[in-house]
Amino acid sequence: MESMIIPKKETLIYFDKVDSWILSEEITDNGIILVFKKDTPKEISTLLDIIKDKLDFKIKDYSISN
Repeated sequence: MESMIIPKKETLIYFDKVDSWILSEEITDNGIILVFKKDTPKEISTLLDIIKDKLDFKIKDYSISN
């Protein structure tokens, strides 16, 4: 019987509210570097700041596209 790991609440929030605003991502040994779309609302980056330390993966850094 296989067991399924349930993602943390913050990870679900990330995929529901933040992920669609990501333009590109780079996976590094120290975590993921995200680039948001140019028109990303400030509330999205604020939300990421609140939840990023509780995600099931590490966000190293992020920026907003020019």
